[in-house]
Amino acid sequence: MLVGGVMTAALAVPDANPFGVDNMFGYMHAMQIGWLSVLAFLFLYVNLGSVCAHCLYNAATGWSRILNSHMRLWAIILGTIGIAVAAVAAGNVWAFFIQWLSLLGILVPPIGAIILVDQYLVRKDSEIDQDWRGTAFIAWVCGSAAAFYIENNASEWSTAVSAGMIGGLAYFIISKITGVKTV
Repeated sequence: MLVGGVMTAALAVPDANPFGVDNMFGYMHAMQIGWLSVLAFLFLYVNLGSVCAHCLYNAATGWSRILNSHMRLWAIILGTIGIAVAAVAAGNVWAFFIQWLSLLGILVPPIGAIILVDQYLVRKDSEIDQDWRGTAFIAWVCGSAAAFYIENNASEWSTAVSAGMIGGLAYFIISKITGVKTV
């Protein structure tokens, strides 16, 4: 995406979408060039497979830890749910891509900000002494709720930046209030 944006700006192309489609894979396949279709399919398959495998591993590890269960069991459960969702939405899965990115922009940035605030400001040089930190979860909810509000009511602001800033600030304040020793 970055390369495309830079090329569009550098070449002063008036139309950022010259192909008239938002599905580059479909465009390449429609060209009916055999090797290009095979290459596009392999790239798509390997890329999606890699991303899905990483996400499934992380989700299974997290949920098995939270629920004190087995990671492989959760990999099967979550993999089955993922396949079912993909099968139901298979005809039009790309239609949800922008909404998916918006959801990630709401839910993920507070996590990173909370980890940074925790490791650099609140509990510097700390060891893992708990499996669960309620303060971090509450701060994540604060950051995500604020991001949801900003996404829907203040679109001129960056949802992800706001989510991270508010989540990190909420974690710092909650840690001060609850008496967690800060640096």
